[in-house]
Amino acid sequence: MSSGLERPDLSLEEAAAIVQHFTPGYQVERLLAAGNFGQVFYARDALKEVAIKFVPLEFRQSAKLAKDVLWIGPAASRDWRRLTSRTDLLHHPSLIRIRDFFRYEHRQEESQVAIYGLIYMDYWPWNLRSCVQTLYKEGSLNPKRKRALLLRLGDLLHRLQADTGLLMTDLKPSNILVRECQQGSLSLAIADLGGLHRQGAAAFQRVETTKYYWAPELHEADTNEVDQVALIFSWGMIAYLILTGKNLQTQEGEQPFAGLTDKEETIWPAGMEEELAGCREIVERCLWRDRVRRYQTFAALARALRREESRWQRGRVVAMPDVQEKVWREPLSGLEMIWLPGGTFAMGQLPEEKIPLTQFAGEKRYQSWFQREVPLHEVTVGGFWLARYPVTVGQFRQFVEESHHVSDAEQEGWAFGLAATGWGEWEGVQWRNPGFPQEEEHPVVCVSWFDARCYCQWLQRQTGLPFTLPTEAQWEYACRAGSRTPYAFGEKITAQQANFAASNKGGTTPVGAYPANPFGLYDMHGNVWEWCQDGFDEKFYAKPQATEVDPLCSYGGGFRVRRGGSWHYQAEYLRSAYRGRNYPDSSYADIGFRVALPIK
Repeated sequence: MSSGLERPDLSLEEAAAIVQHFTPGYQVERLLAAGNFGQVFYARDALKEVAIKFVPLEFRQSAKLAKDVLWIGPAASRDWRRLTSRTDLLHHPSLIRIRDFFRYEHRQEESQVAIYGLIYMDYWPWNLRSCVQTLYKEGSLNPKRKRALLLRLGDLLHRLQADTGLLMTDLKPSNILVRECQQGSLSLAIADLGGLHRQGAAAFQRVETTKYYWAPELHEADTNEVDQVALIFSWGMIAYLILTGKNLQTQEGEQPFAGLTDKEETIWPAGMEEELAGCREIVERCLWRDRVRRYQTFAALARALRREESRWQRGRVVAMPDVQEKVWREPLSGLEMIWLPGGTFAMGQLPEEKIPLTQFAGEKRYQSWFQREVPLHEVTVGGFWLARYPVTVGQFRQFVEESHHVSDAEQEGWAFGLAATGWGEWEGVQWRNPGFPQEEEHPVVCVSWFDARCYCQWLQRQTGLPFTLPTEAQWEYACRAGSRTPYAFGEKITAQQANFAASNKGGTTPVGAYPANPFGLYDMHGNVWEWCQDGFDEKFYAKPQATEVDPLCSYGGGFRVRRGGSWHYQAEYLRSAYRGRNYPDSSYADIGFRVALPIK
Protein backbone atom coordinates (compact mmCIF):
# COMPACT_ATOMS: atom_id res chain seq x y z
CA MET A 1 0.00 0.00 0.00
CA SER A 2 1.26 3.46 -0.80
CA SER A 3 1.71 6.16 1.81
CA GLY A 4 1.62 9.94 1.65
CA LEU A 5 -1.24 12.37 1.23
CA GLU A 6 -2.83 10.62 -1.73
CA ARG A 7 -5.47 7.93 -1.40
CA PRO A 8 -3.89 4.53 -0.64
CA ASP A 9 -4.75 2.49 -3.73
CA LEU A 10 -4.69 -1.29 -3.49
CA SER A 11 -2.89 -3.53 -5.94
CA LEU A 12 -4.80 -6.41 -7.51
CA GLU A 13 -2.96 -8.85 -5.24
CA GLU A 14 -3.79 -6.84 -2.08
CA ALA A 15 -7.46 -6.61 -3.03
CA ALA A 16 -7.58 -10.36 -3.74
CA ALA A 17 -6.07 -11.16 -0.33
CA ILE A 18 -8.72 -9.08 1.46
CA VAL A 19 -11.55 -10.67 -0.54
CA GLN A 20 -10.22 -14.15 0.24
CA HIS A 21 -10.38 -13.28 3.93
CA PHE A 22 -14.17 -12.84 3.75
CA THR A 23 -15.30 -14.86 0.71
CA PRO A 24 -12.72 -17.51 -0.23
CA GLY A 25 -14.75 -18.67 -3.24
CA TYR A 26 -14.32 -15.41 -5.15
CA GLN A 27 -11.42 -14.80 -7.55
CA VAL A 28 -10.50 -11.13 -8.04
CA GLU A 29 -9.54 -10.71 -11.70
CA ARG A 30 -9.21 -7.03 -12.59
CA LEU A 31 -9.68 -3.40 -11.58
CA LEU A 32 -12.86 -1.91 -13.01
CA ALA A 33 -12.70 1.71 -11.84
CA ALA A 34 -11.19 4.11 -9.33
CA GLY A 35 -12.79 7.30 -8.08
CA ASN A 36 -12.90 9.76 -5.20
CA PHE A 37 -14.31 7.17 -2.82
CA GLY A 38 -12.19 4.16 -3.67
CA GLN A 39 -11.64 1.37 -6.18
CA VAL A 40 -13.94 -1.22 -7.76
CA PHE A 41 -12.69 -4.70 -8.65
CA TYR A 42 -14.30 -7.45 -10.72
CA ALA A 43 -14.59 -10.86 -9.02
CA ARG A 44 -16.47 -14.08 -9.67
CA ASP A 45 -17.12 -17.54 -8.35
CA ALA A 46 -18.64 -20.61 -10.02
CA LEU A 47 -22.16 -19.09 -10.10
CA LYS A 48 -22.02 -15.32 -10.31
CA GLU A 49 -20.04 -12.19 -11.07
CA VAL A 50 -19.76 -9.28 -8.63
CA ALA A 51 -18.19 -5.84 -8.46
CA ILE A 52 -16.47 -5.21 -5.12
CA LYS A 53 -15.96 -1.61 -4.09
CA PHE A 54 -13.18 -0.84 -1.62
CA VAL A 55 -13.88 2.32 0.37
CA PRO A 56 -10.71 3.50 2.20
CA LEU A 57 -12.15 4.62 5.52
CA GLU A 58 -8.86 5.45 7.21
CA PHE A 59 -5.12 5.18 6.56
CA ARG A 60 -2.61 6.64 8.99
CA GLN A 61 0.83 6.28 10.51
CA SER A 62 1.06 7.09 14.22
CA ALA A 63 4.76 7.64 14.81
CA LYS A 64 5.67 7.79 18.51
CA LEU A 65 7.48 11.09 18.18
CA ALA A 66 5.74 12.72 15.26
CA LYS A 67 1.98 12.24 15.32
CA ASP A 68 1.63 13.01 11.66
CA VAL A 69 -1.52 11.85 9.91
CA LEU A 70 -0.57 10.69 6.44
CA TRP A 71 -4.09 10.00 5.15
CA ILE A 72 -7.51 9.98 6.67
CA GLY A 73 -10.76 9.95 4.81
CA PRO A 74 -13.60 11.58 6.74
CA ALA A 75 -15.78 11.91 3.66
CA ALA A 76 -15.31 8.23 2.82
CA SER A 77 -16.07 7.24 6.43
CA ARG A 78 -19.25 9.28 6.35
CA ASP A 79 -20.15 7.69 3.01
CA TRP A 80 -19.66 4.23 4.52
CA ARG A 81 -21.80 4.96 7.58
CA ARG A 82 -24.55 6.33 5.36
CA LEU A 83 -24.54 3.25 3.16
CA THR A 84 -24.52 0.65 5.93
CA SER A 85 -27.27 2.38 7.90
CA ARG A 86 -29.82 2.50 5.08
CA THR A 87 -29.95 -0.98 3.63
CA ASP A 88 -33.75 -0.78 3.46
CA LEU A 89 -33.50 2.15 1.02
CA LEU A 90 -30.78 0.50 -1.03
CA HIS A 91 -33.02 -2.40 -2.05
CA HIS A 92 -34.56 -0.33 -4.83
CA PRO A 93 -34.90 -1.11 -8.56
CA SER A 94 -33.18 2.17 -9.49
CA LEU A 95 -29.99 1.13 -7.69
CA ILE A 96 -27.43 -1.53 -8.44
CA ARG A 97 -28.08 -4.47 -6.14
CA ILE A 98 -25.92 -4.68 -2.99
CA ARG A 99 -25.15 -8.24 -1.91
CA ASP A 100 -23.04 -7.75 1.23
CA PHE A 101 -20.92 -5.41 3.36
CA PHE A 102 -17.63 -6.14 5.13
CA ARG A 103 -15.22 -4.00 7.15
CA TYR A 104 -11.52 -4.84 7.01
CA GLU A 105 -8.79 -3.52 9.33
CA HIS A 106 -5.09 -4.05 8.65
CA ARG A 107 -2.36 -3.25 11.19
CA GLN A 108 1.38 -3.44 10.58
CA GLU A 109 4.06 -3.11 13.28
CA GLU A 110 1.61 -1.19 15.47
CA SER A 111 2.30 1.94 13.48
CA GLN A 112 0.25 1.74 10.28
CA VAL A 113 -3.51 1.29 10.25
CA ALA A 114 -5.63 0.76 7.14
CA ILE A 115 -9.41 0.35 7.38
CA TYR A 116 -11.48 -0.49 4.33
CA GLY A 117 -15.17 -0.98 3.77
CA LEU A 118 -16.08 -3.62 1.16
CA ILE A 119 -19.33 -3.43 -0.79
CA TYR A 120 -20.31 -6.48 -2.88
CA MET A 121 -22.57 -5.40 -5.77
CA ASP A 122 -24.08 -6.94 -8.88
CA TYR A 123 -21.72 -6.72 -11.84
CA TRP A 124 -23.13 -5.03 -14.94
CA PRO A 125 -20.58 -4.88 -17.77
CA TRP A 126 -21.54 -1.54 -19.36
CA ASN A 127 -21.88 2.03 -18.24
CA LEU A 128 -24.18 4.40 -20.12
CA ARG A 129 -21.35 6.23 -21.90
CA SER A 130 -19.68 3.09 -23.23
CA CYS A 131 -23.05 1.62 -24.20
CA VAL A 132 -24.14 4.73 -26.14
CA GLN A 133 -20.77 4.90 -27.91
CA THR A 134 -21.02 1.22 -28.87
CA LEU A 135 -24.59 1.56 -30.16
CA TYR A 136 -23.69 4.61 -32.27
CA LYS A 137 -20.68 2.78 -33.70
CA GLU A 138 -22.91 -0.16 -34.64
CA GLY A 139 -25.67 2.10 -35.99
CA SER A 140 -28.26 0.41 -33.74
CA LEU A 141 -29.42 3.37 -31.62
CA ASN A 142 -32.54 4.26 -33.63
CA PRO A 143 -35.04 6.99 -32.62
CA LYS A 144 -37.31 4.49 -30.89
CA ARG A 145 -34.49 3.24 -28.66
CA LYS A 146 -33.33 6.80 -27.97
CA ARG A 147 -36.80 7.80 -26.75
CA ALA A 148 -37.05 4.66 -24.65
CA LEU A 149 -33.61 5.27 -23.14
CA LEU A 150 -34.50 8.86 -22.19
CA LEU A 151 -37.71 7.63 -20.58
CA ARG A 152 -35.91 4.94 -18.59
CA LEU A 153 -33.29 7.41 -17.37
CA GLY A 154 -35.98 9.86 -16.29
CA ASP A 155 -38.02 7.16 -14.54
CA LEU A 156 -34.89 5.82 -12.85
CA LEU A 157 -34.29 9.13 -11.05
CA HIS A 158 -37.95 9.90 -10.46
CA ARG A 159 -38.70 6.55 -8.83
CA LEU A 160 -35.62 6.76 -6.62
CA GLN A 161 -36.59 10.21 -5.36
CA ALA A 162 -40.30 9.43 -4.99
CA ASP A 163 -39.83 6.09 -3.20
CA THR A 164 -36.85 6.86 -0.97
CA GLY A 165 -36.33 10.63 -0.89
CA LEU A 166 -32.78 10.11 -2.21
CA LEU A 167 -31.05 12.07 -4.96
CA MET A 168 -28.06 10.95 -7.00
CA THR A 169 -25.87 14.03 -6.65
CA ASP A 170 -23.03 12.89 -8.92
CA LEU A 171 -25.12 12.35 -12.03
CA LYS A 172 -23.02 11.39 -15.07
CA PRO A 173 -23.02 8.55 -17.65
CA SER A 174 -20.24 6.57 -16.00
CA ASN A 175 -22.33 6.28 -12.82
CA ILE A 176 -25.29 4.73 -14.68
CA LEU A 177 -24.81 1.04 -15.46
CA VAL A 178 -26.41 -0.95 -18.27
CA ARG A 179 -27.03 -4.70 -18.00
CA GLU A 180 -27.16 -5.58 -21.70
CA CYS A 181 -26.08 -3.12 -24.35
CA GLN A 182 -26.51 -4.67 -27.75
CA GLN A 183 -29.94 -6.29 -27.51
CA GLY A 184 -33.41 -5.70 -26.21
CA SER A 185 -34.50 -3.36 -23.46
CA LEU A 186 -31.71 -1.27 -21.93
CA SER A 187 -31.99 -1.88 -18.18
CA LEU A 188 -30.36 0.90 -16.13
CA ALA A 189 -29.16 1.14 -12.53
CA ILE A 190 -27.34 3.74 -10.45
CA ALA A 191 -23.87 2.59 -9.42
CA ASP A 192 -22.47 5.49 -7.38
CA LEU A 193 -24.18 4.71 -4.07
CA GLY A 194 -21.84 7.03 -2.20
CA GLY A 195 -23.31 10.00 -4.07
CA LEU A 196 -26.83 9.39 -2.72
CA HIS A 197 -28.17 12.05 -0.40
CA ARG A 198 -31.58 12.64 1.11
CA GLN A 199 -33.45 15.52 -0.45
CA GLY A 200 -33.99 18.40 1.95
CA ALA A 201 -31.24 17.31 4.35
CA ALA A 202 -28.70 19.77 5.73
CA ALA A 203 -25.94 20.89 3.36
CA PHE A 204 -23.47 18.13 2.55
CA GLN A 205 -19.97 18.18 1.15
CA ARG A 206 -20.39 18.29 -2.61
CA VAL A 207 -18.51 15.57 -4.43
CA GLU A 208 -15.63 17.06 -6.42
CA THR A 209 -15.91 15.10 -9.62
CA THR A 210 -16.55 15.57 -13.33
CA LYS A 211 -17.74 19.17 -13.53
CA TYR A 212 -18.90 18.86 -17.14
CA TYR A 213 -22.35 17.70 -16.01
CA TRP A 214 -22.84 20.32 -13.27
CA ALA A 215 -25.62 22.90 -13.53
CA PRO A 216 -24.39 26.49 -14.10
CA GLU A 217 -25.35 27.55 -10.58
CA LEU A 218 -23.01 24.93 -9.11
CA HIS A 219 -20.07 26.32 -11.09
CA GLU A 220 -20.77 29.90 -10.08
CA ALA A 221 -22.10 29.75 -6.52
CA ASP A 222 -20.32 28.71 -3.36
CA THR A 223 -22.98 26.20 -2.33
CA ASN A 224 -23.26 22.53 -1.51
CA GLU A 225 -26.95 22.33 -2.33
CA VAL A 226 -27.63 19.90 -5.15
CA ASP A 227 -31.38 19.66 -5.64
CA GLN A 228 -33.70 18.21 -8.29
CA VAL A 229 -33.54 21.35 -10.46
CA ALA A 230 -29.73 21.24 -10.60
CA LEU A 231 -29.75 17.52 -11.38
CA ILE A 232 -32.32 18.00 -14.16
CA PHE A 233 -29.66 20.10 -15.95
CA SER A 234 -27.26 17.13 -15.54
CA TRP A 235 -29.95 14.84 -16.96
CA GLY A 236 -30.24 17.16 -19.98
CA MET A 237 -26.50 16.96 -20.61
CA ILE A 238 -26.66 13.15 -20.57
CA ALA A 239 -29.78 13.19 -22.77
CA TYR A 240 -27.89 15.29 -25.34
CA LEU A 241 -25.22 12.57 -25.46
CA ILE A 242 -27.92 9.93 -26.03
CA LEU A 243 -29.63 11.88 -28.82
CA THR A 244 -26.46 12.94 -30.68
CA GLY A 245 -23.69 10.60 -29.58
CA LYS A 246 -21.59 13.64 -28.65
CA ASN A 247 -20.89 15.83 -25.63
CA LEU A 248 -22.45 19.28 -25.64
CA GLN A 249 -19.61 21.81 -25.87
CA THR A 250 -19.30 25.57 -26.00
CA GLN A 251 -18.13 27.07 -29.26
CA GLU A 252 -14.60 27.18 -27.91
CA GLY A 253 -14.95 23.55 -26.78
CA GLU A 254 -13.05 24.17 -23.59
CA GLN A 255 -15.43 25.49 -20.93
CA PRO A 256 -18.45 23.54 -19.59
CA PHE A 257 -21.75 24.37 -21.28
CA ALA A 258 -23.28 27.23 -19.31
CA GLY A 259 -26.92 26.74 -20.31
CA LEU A 260 -29.35 28.18 -22.87
CA THR A 261 -30.12 31.88 -22.58
CA ASP A 262 -32.16 32.46 -25.76
CA LYS A 263 -34.98 30.37 -27.21
CA GLU A 264 -33.49 30.86 -30.67
CA GLU A 265 -30.16 29.40 -29.62
CA THR A 266 -29.30 26.18 -31.47
CA ILE A 267 -27.40 23.35 -29.85
CA TRP A 268 -28.37 20.52 -32.19
CA PRO A 269 -26.25 19.23 -35.09
CA ALA A 270 -27.73 19.26 -38.58
CA GLY A 271 -29.61 16.18 -39.70
CA MET A 272 -31.31 15.30 -36.41
CA GLU A 273 -34.26 12.93 -36.86
CA GLU A 274 -37.53 14.86 -37.11
CA GLU A 275 -39.36 12.27 -35.01
CA LEU A 276 -37.14 13.28 -32.07
CA ALA A 277 -38.33 16.90 -32.15
CA GLY A 278 -40.42 16.39 -29.02
CA CYS A 279 -37.45 14.90 -27.18
CA ARG A 280 -35.27 17.83 -28.24
CA GLU A 281 -37.79 20.27 -26.74
CA ILE A 282 -37.75 18.36 -23.43
CA VAL A 283 -33.96 18.35 -23.33
CA GLU A 284 -33.79 22.07 -24.16
CA ARG A 285 -36.09 22.86 -21.23
CA CYS A 286 -33.72 20.96 -18.94
CA LEU A 287 -30.73 22.98 -20.17
CA TRP A 288 -31.85 26.54 -19.48
CA ARG A 289 -29.30 28.63 -17.64
CA ASP A 290 -32.15 30.16 -15.65
CA ARG A 291 -33.14 27.31 -13.31
CA VAL A 292 -36.70 28.65 -12.99
CA ARG A 293 -37.31 27.74 -16.65
CA ARG A 294 -36.31 24.09 -16.19
CA TYR A 295 -38.56 21.27 -15.00
CA GLN A 296 -38.69 21.67 -11.24
CA THR A 297 -39.02 18.00 -10.30
CA PHE A 298 -38.12 14.59 -11.72
CA ALA A 299 -41.84 13.76 -11.57
CA ALA A 300 -42.61 16.59 -14.02
CA LEU A 301 -39.76 15.50 -16.30
CA ALA A 302 -40.96 11.86 -16.23
CA ARG A 303 -44.51 12.93 -17.12
CA ALA A 304 -43.25 14.91 -20.12
CA LEU A 305 -41.22 11.94 -21.32
CA ARG A 306 -44.17 9.57 -20.95
CA ARG A 307 -46.39 11.92 -22.94
CA GLU A 308 -43.80 12.04 -25.70
CA GLU A 309 -43.43 8.25 -25.72
CA SER A 310 -47.21 7.83 -25.80
CA ARG A 311 -47.46 10.20 -28.77
CA TRP A 312 -45.40 7.72 -30.80
CA GLN A 313 -47.20 4.65 -29.46
CA ARG A 314 -50.77 5.78 -30.00
CA GLY A 315 -51.55 2.55 -31.76
CA ARG A 316 -50.67 0.64 -28.60
CA VAL A 317 -51.88 2.98 -25.86
CA VAL A 318 -54.96 1.56 -24.16
CA ALA A 319 -57.83 3.61 -22.75
CA MET A 320 -58.53 3.39 -19.03
CA PRO A 321 -61.35 0.85 -18.60
CA ASP A 322 -64.85 1.97 -17.61
CA VAL A 323 -65.52 0.97 -14.00
CA GLN A 324 -69.14 0.29 -14.93
CA GLU A 325 -67.98 -2.75 -16.91
CA LYS A 326 -66.79 -4.52 -13.71
CA VAL A 327 -64.69 -6.99 -15.74
CA TRP A 328 -62.13 -5.91 -18.36
CA ARG A 329 -59.55 -7.76 -20.42
CA GLU A 330 -56.38 -5.78 -21.14
CA PRO A 331 -55.96 -6.32 -24.90
CA LEU A 332 -52.15 -6.52 -25.17
CA SER A 333 -51.33 -8.97 -22.37
CA GLY A 334 -54.70 -10.71 -22.01
CA LEU A 335 -54.85 -9.93 -18.26
CA GLU A 336 -58.43 -10.17 -17.03
CA MET A 337 -59.09 -7.43 -14.49
CA ILE A 338 -61.87 -7.18 -11.87
CA TRP A 339 -63.15 -3.82 -10.63
CA LEU A 340 -63.14 -3.56 -6.82
CA PRO A 341 -65.08 -0.46 -5.72
CA GLY A 342 -63.10 -0.03 -2.52
CA GLY A 343 -64.38 0.40 1.00
CA THR A 344 -63.49 0.10 4.66
CA PHE A 345 -62.55 -3.20 6.33
CA ALA A 346 -60.90 -4.62 9.44
CA MET A 347 -57.29 -5.44 8.50
CA GLY A 348 -55.19 -7.86 10.50
CA GLN A 349 -55.58 -10.88 12.74
CA LEU A 350 -59.05 -11.44 14.19
CA PRO A 351 -59.19 -11.92 17.99
CA GLU A 352 -60.57 -15.45 17.63
CA GLU A 353 -57.55 -16.52 15.55
CA LYS A 354 -54.97 -16.19 18.33
CA ILE A 355 -55.81 -19.33 20.33
CA PRO A 356 -55.76 -21.79 17.39
CA LEU A 357 -52.60 -20.17 16.02
CA THR A 358 -50.86 -20.48 19.39
CA GLN A 359 -51.93 -24.13 19.60
CA PHE A 360 -50.59 -24.69 16.09
CA ALA A 361 -47.23 -22.95 16.52
CA GLY A 362 -46.56 -22.62 20.25
CA GLU A 363 -46.21 -19.30 22.06
CA LYS A 364 -42.64 -18.56 20.94
CA ARG A 365 -43.32 -19.22 17.25
CA TYR A 366 -46.59 -17.32 17.45
CA GLN A 367 -44.64 -14.26 18.59
CA SER A 368 -42.16 -14.71 15.72
CA TRP A 369 -44.59 -15.45 12.89
CA PHE A 370 -48.10 -14.30 13.73
CA GLN A 371 -47.76 -11.35 16.11
CA ARG A 372 -46.91 -9.21 13.08
CA GLU A 373 -50.61 -9.38 12.11
CA VAL A 374 -51.82 -7.27 15.06
CA PRO A 375 -53.39 -4.98 16.05
CA LEU A 376 -56.59 -5.38 14.07
CA HIS A 377 -57.28 -1.95 12.62
CA GLU A 378 -59.72 -0.24 10.29
CA VAL A 379 -58.48 0.61 6.79
CA THR A 380 -60.09 2.36 3.85
CA VAL A 381 -58.99 1.67 0.27
CA GLY A 382 -60.13 3.44 -2.85
CA GLY A 383 -61.46 1.65 -5.89
CA PHE A 384 -58.97 -0.22 -8.08
CA TRP A 385 -58.70 -2.96 -10.69
CA LEU A 386 -57.06 -6.25 -9.72
CA ALA A 387 -56.10 -9.17 -11.96
CA ARG A 388 -58.50 -12.10 -11.64
CA TYR A 389 -55.53 -14.51 -11.63
CA PRO A 390 -51.82 -14.41 -10.82
CA VAL A 391 -49.63 -13.65 -13.84
CA THR A 392 -49.18 -16.88 -15.78
CA VAL A 393 -46.13 -18.48 -17.35
CA GLY A 394 -47.47 -17.56 -20.79
CA GLN A 395 -48.04 -13.92 -19.88
CA PHE A 396 -44.59 -13.63 -18.32
CA ARG A 397 -43.08 -15.28 -21.40
CA GLN A 398 -44.66 -12.61 -23.62
CA PHE A 399 -43.06 -9.93 -21.42
CA VAL A 400 -39.64 -11.60 -21.59
CA GLU A 401 -39.76 -12.05 -25.36
CA GLU A 402 -40.81 -8.44 -26.02
CA SER A 403 -38.56 -6.73 -23.46
CA HIS A 404 -35.61 -9.20 -23.41
CA HIS A 405 -35.83 -9.17 -19.61
CA VAL A 406 -33.49 -11.54 -17.79
CA SER A 407 -34.88 -12.61 -14.41
CA ASP A 408 -32.85 -12.44 -11.23
CA ALA A 409 -32.82 -16.24 -10.94
CA GLU A 410 -31.45 -16.55 -14.48
CA GLN A 411 -28.73 -14.02 -13.72
CA GLU A 412 -27.79 -15.73 -10.48
CA GLY A 413 -27.96 -19.24 -11.93
CA TRP A 414 -30.10 -20.59 -9.07
CA ALA A 415 -33.27 -20.09 -7.04
CA PHE A 416 -34.90 -21.57 -3.96
CA GLY A 417 -36.80 -24.72 -4.85
CA LEU A 418 -37.90 -28.14 -3.67
CA ALA A 419 -36.01 -31.28 -4.72
CA ALA A 420 -35.67 -34.85 -3.50
CA THR A 421 -33.24 -33.77 -0.80
CA GLY A 422 -35.43 -30.91 0.43
CA TRP A 423 -36.02 -27.19 0.06
CA GLY A 424 -32.94 -25.12 -0.70
CA GLU A 425 -30.84 -23.24 -3.24
CA TRP A 426 -30.83 -25.24 -6.47
CA GLU A 427 -28.69 -24.49 -9.48
CA GLY A 428 -30.59 -24.00 -12.74
CA VAL A 429 -33.96 -23.38 -11.07
CA GLN A 430 -35.74 -20.39 -12.65
CA TRP A 431 -39.14 -19.47 -14.08
CA ARG A 432 -38.66 -21.65 -17.17
CA ASN A 433 -37.60 -24.61 -15.01
CA PRO A 434 -39.03 -24.33 -11.45
CA GLY A 435 -38.35 -27.97 -10.55
CA PHE A 436 -41.83 -29.31 -11.36
CA PRO A 437 -43.94 -29.43 -14.54
CA GLN A 438 -45.68 -26.22 -15.61
CA GLU A 439 -47.74 -25.20 -18.61
CA GLU A 440 -48.61 -21.77 -19.97
CA GLU A 441 -51.69 -21.37 -17.69
CA HIS A 442 -49.79 -22.08 -14.47
CA PRO A 443 -48.80 -19.07 -12.34
CA VAL A 444 -45.22 -18.00 -13.01
CA VAL A 445 -42.80 -18.61 -10.11
CA CYS A 446 -39.10 -18.04 -9.39
CA VAL A 447 -39.65 -14.33 -10.00
CA SER A 448 -38.23 -11.74 -7.62
CA TRP A 449 -40.00 -8.58 -6.50
CA PHE A 450 -37.74 -6.71 -8.93
CA ASP A 451 -38.86 -9.01 -11.77
CA ALA A 452 -42.50 -8.37 -10.85
CA ARG A 453 -41.90 -4.62 -10.85
CA CYS A 454 -40.21 -4.84 -14.26
CA TYR A 455 -43.29 -6.65 -15.61
CA CYS A 456 -45.52 -3.84 -14.33
CA GLN A 457 -43.23 -1.19 -15.84
CA TRP A 458 -43.25 -3.00 -19.18
CA LEU A 459 -47.05 -3.12 -19.08
CA GLN A 460 -47.11 0.60 -18.28
CA ARG A 461 -44.97 1.35 -21.33
CA GLN A 462 -47.09 -0.85 -23.59
CA THR A 463 -50.47 0.51 -22.50
CA GLY A 464 -49.88 3.95 -21.06
CA LEU A 465 -51.78 2.82 -17.93
CA PRO A 466 -50.30 2.85 -14.37
CA PHE A 467 -50.14 -0.90 -13.72
CA THR A 468 -48.42 -1.80 -10.46
CA LEU A 469 -48.27 -4.42 -7.73
CA PRO A 470 -51.15 -4.22 -5.22
CA THR A 471 -50.44 -2.65 -1.86
CA GLU A 472 -50.67 -4.93 1.15
CA ALA A 473 -53.95 -3.25 2.16
CA GLN A 474 -55.42 -3.66 -1.34
CA TRP A 475 -54.38 -7.30 -1.37
CA GLU A 476 -56.01 -8.15 1.97
CA TYR A 477 -59.15 -6.20 1.08
CA ALA A 478 -59.40 -8.21 -2.14
CA CYS A 479 -58.64 -11.52 -0.43
CA ARG A 480 -61.22 -11.05 2.33
CA ALA A 481 -63.87 -10.06 -0.23
CA GLY A 482 -66.16 -8.82 2.53
CA SER A 483 -65.54 -11.75 4.89
CA ARG A 484 -64.65 -11.46 8.57
CA THR A 485 -63.27 -14.97 8.96
CA PRO A 486 -59.73 -16.39 8.66
CA TYR A 487 -60.39 -17.31 5.02
CA ALA A 488 -62.70 -15.85 2.41
CA PHE A 489 -64.44 -19.26 2.45
CA GLY A 490 -65.02 -19.29 6.23
CA GLU A 491 -63.31 -20.56 9.38
CA LYS A 492 -61.47 -23.39 7.62
CA ILE A 493 -60.02 -24.10 4.20
CA THR A 494 -59.89 -27.49 2.48
CA ALA A 495 -57.87 -29.15 -0.27
CA GLN A 496 -60.91 -28.73 -2.50
CA GLN A 497 -60.79 -24.93 -2.10
CA ALA A 498 -57.08 -24.17 -2.61
CA ASN A 499 -53.73 -25.66 -3.59
CA PHE A 500 -51.62 -25.91 -0.41
CA ALA A 501 -49.61 -28.54 1.47
CA ALA A 502 -52.69 -30.64 2.26
CA SER A 503 -53.48 -30.82 -1.46
CA ASN A 504 -50.21 -32.73 -1.98
CA LYS A 505 -49.72 -31.47 -5.55
CA GLY A 506 -45.98 -30.94 -5.27
CA GLY A 507 -46.15 -27.76 -7.35
CA THR A 508 -48.50 -25.23 -8.89
CA THR A 509 -51.83 -25.91 -10.52
CA PRO A 510 -53.36 -23.94 -13.45
CA VAL A 511 -54.84 -20.62 -12.39
CA GLY A 512 -58.58 -20.84 -11.80
CA ALA A 513 -58.51 -24.54 -10.94
CA TYR A 514 -60.10 -23.84 -7.52
CA PRO A 515 -63.20 -21.79 -6.61
CA ALA A 516 -63.10 -17.99 -6.79
CA ASN A 517 -63.73 -15.84 -3.75
CA PRO A 518 -66.87 -13.65 -3.55
CA PHE A 519 -65.15 -10.90 -5.55
CA GLY A 520 -64.52 -13.33 -8.41
CA LEU A 521 -60.75 -13.54 -7.74
CA TYR A 522 -58.92 -16.86 -8.00
CA ASP A 523 -55.96 -18.25 -6.05
CA MET A 524 -55.95 -15.55 -3.39
CA HIS A 525 -55.44 -18.44 -0.96
CA GLY A 526 -52.64 -20.83 -1.94
CA ASN A 527 -51.02 -21.90 -5.22
CA VAL A 528 -48.35 -19.13 -5.09
CA TRP A 529 -47.33 -16.39 -2.71
CA GLU A 530 -47.88 -12.97 -4.28
CA TRP A 531 -45.57 -9.97 -4.04
CA CYS A 532 -47.01 -6.66 -2.80
CA GLN A 533 -45.63 -3.14 -3.21
CA ASP A 534 -44.95 -2.63 0.48
CA GLY A 535 -41.78 -2.86 2.47
CA PHE A 536 -42.14 -5.20 5.45
CA ASP A 537 -42.32 -3.67 8.93
CA GLU A 538 -43.12 -6.06 11.79
CA LYS A 539 -44.85 -3.29 13.76
CA PHE A 540 -46.39 -1.28 10.93
CA TYR A 541 -49.97 -2.03 12.05
CA ALA A 542 -49.34 -0.19 15.34
CA LYS A 543 -48.18 3.00 13.59
CA PRO A 544 -50.39 5.93 12.51
CA GLN A 545 -49.56 5.36 8.81
CA ALA A 546 -51.37 2.00 8.94
CA THR A 547 -54.75 3.70 9.31
CA GLU A 548 -54.33 6.21 6.49
CA VAL A 549 -56.49 5.89 3.40
CA ASP A 550 -54.69 3.50 1.01
CA PRO A 551 -51.74 2.93 3.36
CA LEU A 552 -48.36 1.94 1.95
CA CYS A 553 -45.25 1.02 3.94
CA SER A 554 -42.28 2.44 2.01
CA TYR A 555 -39.60 1.10 4.37
CA GLY A 556 -38.92 -2.25 6.02
CA GLY A 557 -35.28 -3.21 6.46
CA GLY A 558 -34.89 -4.33 2.87
CA PHE A 559 -37.75 -6.86 2.96
CA ARG A 560 -40.89 -6.83 0.78
CA VAL A 561 -44.29 -8.25 1.65
CA ARG A 562 -45.65 -11.48 0.16
CA ARG A 563 -49.20 -12.68 0.77
CA GLY A 564 -51.53 -15.64 0.30
CA GLY A 565 -49.53 -18.80 1.06
CA SER A 566 -48.57 -21.38 -1.54
CA TRP A 567 -48.70 -25.01 -2.65
CA HIS A 568 -45.84 -25.74 -0.23
CA TYR A 569 -47.32 -24.18 2.94
CA GLN A 570 -49.83 -25.23 5.59
CA ALA A 571 -53.30 -23.75 5.88
CA GLU A 572 -52.37 -21.34 8.69
CA TYR A 573 -50.17 -19.40 6.26
CA LEU A 574 -52.99 -19.10 3.71
CA ARG A 575 -55.15 -16.96 6.02
CA SER A 576 -56.26 -13.54 4.77
CA ALA A 577 -54.28 -11.83 7.56
CA TYR A 578 -50.95 -13.65 7.28
CA ARG A 579 -47.97 -11.43 6.37
CA GLY A 580 -44.92 -13.06 4.78
CA ARG A 581 -41.64 -11.40 3.82
CA ASN A 582 -38.62 -11.91 1.59
CA TYR A 583 -35.79 -9.86 0.19
CA PRO A 584 -36.85 -8.28 -3.10
CA ASP A 585 -34.04 -9.93 -5.07
CA SER A 586 -34.89 -13.45 -3.88
CA SER A 587 -36.55 -15.99 -6.17
CA TYR A 588 -38.58 -18.96 -4.90
CA ALA A 589 -40.40 -21.76 -6.68
CA ASP A 590 -43.60 -20.82 -4.86
CA ILE A 591 -43.65 -17.00 -5.22
CA GLY A 592 -45.41 -15.22 -8.09
CA PHE A 593 -47.49 -12.06 -8.36
CA ARG A 594 -50.62 -10.43 -9.73
CA VAL A 595 -51.05 -6.86 -10.94
CA ALA A 596 -53.28 -3.97 -9.91
CA LEU A 597 -54.47 -0.90 -11.80
CA PRO A 598 -55.32 2.11 -9.65
CA ILE A 599 -57.57 4.74 -11.18
CA LYS A 600 -55.77 7.75 -9.71
